Amino acid sequence: MAAPFDPLAKLASLGASVRPQPDAPEGERLRVLVMVGMSPHNRLQARRIAKVWERLILLQFAAGQNGRPRTVQQLLASGRLRVVNGRYVLPGSLESTESVPGIPRE
Repeated sequence: MAAPFDPLAKLASLGASVRPQPDAPEGERLRVLVMVGMSPHNRLQARRIAKVWERLILLQFAAGQNGRPRTVQQLLASGRLRVVNGRYVLPGSLESTESVPGIPRE
């Protein structure tokens, strides 16, 4: 089995990081911080990853302690996140069946 995709790890490999902005409107709740000298392609890729995986990244920060976010593997092990048909799903969320990028509801 392949390792689960972790957007924070991918952002770190590109040389970028994110910080949550709790008072910002939806779609802008993450601030992408990039390193000086980062290629324009990697900057664009980092912003796209943060936008598509925003809900999962926010869950990682919310589940973390002392400002340190949890990894996707830790969220899976603790039961806060499940993989169903190759997608991340919040367990016990049956009120909505819509598929939302990042974390669809079950």
